[in-house]
Amino acid sequence: IFHAADVKIKQCNYEQNKLGGTTLTIVLCTDEAAIVKNIGDSRCYLIRDHNLVQISEDHALFDENGKKTSKLIRCLGIGMYKNPYTRYLDIKKDDCLLLCSDGFYNLLSNDEILQFSQCPEDKFEEVLQILYRRHEKDNISAITIHF
Repeated sequence: IFHAADVKIKQCNYEQNKLGGTTLTIVLCTDEAAIVKNIGDSRCYLIRDHNLVQISEDHALFDENGKKTSKLIRCLGIGMYKNPYTRYLDIKKDDCLLLCSDGFYNLLSNDEILQFSQCPEDKFEEVLQILYRRHEKDNISAITIHF
């Protein structure tokens, strides 16, 4: 999937005389296990027993204070493709996986992310308004998988 996406994005860039890359996080899952793969800085979180754990790996530069920057070191489409980070998880009843873009998590605290994950359909508009008030300019995407 990752290699095919990288090739297609490069082809589109060439045809449109543009240079654009993207990040990708995917999950393959059953009721008992999940495989998480990512490249770039889109994330996957595991929410278990009201605890939030980042499962994916950020492929971005960090500043001198340890804060993630928007400068990617791995992504698809612009010659920065390497094998995606891969993580295997055992899934338990009531676990939740949250896949999201950096525009979603950049300006939210872990507590706010946890609140969203509890009932995303009811909270998404509220979260969008919070992010817009905080002047988030990046794309905002999030989806949850409840087990």
